[in-house]
Amino acid sequence: MDQLRRRSVGMAGSLLLASLAIVACSGSQKPKTNGEQTTAALQESWLQCEADTDCDTAAYKCCSCDSGDYRAVNKSHAREARSRLAPQNCTDCPEMDCPKLFMHCRSGRCEVDDQP
Repeated sequence: MDQLRRRSVGMAGSLLLASLAIVACSGSQKPKTNGEQTTAALQESWLQCEADTDCDTAAYKCCSCDSGDYRAVNKSHAREARSRLAPQNCTDCPEMDCPKLFMHCRSGRCEVDDQP
């Protein structure tokens, strides 16, 4: 009977440790895919604007160069957005001749475009 009780306690302890490991590993890590962060990490309020001048950019891809590599956000949240979207595991980028980007407030949301 003591062996059975020890075995049950040992199995319960193993299950508890496995559960804790899963919870610890699923913490608040930034989701990433090939060096780019998901833009789902941004709160909707960070995208809102009233004028073009309310908007700024946050890159979410390595070697960002065109408007598709950026997310437009409200300037008041730009620093935190850049922190959340910062690409991971990037290699050195080649020299690129990137177009000028323009910020627009369209229908109350910040957008980035390569057209004025």
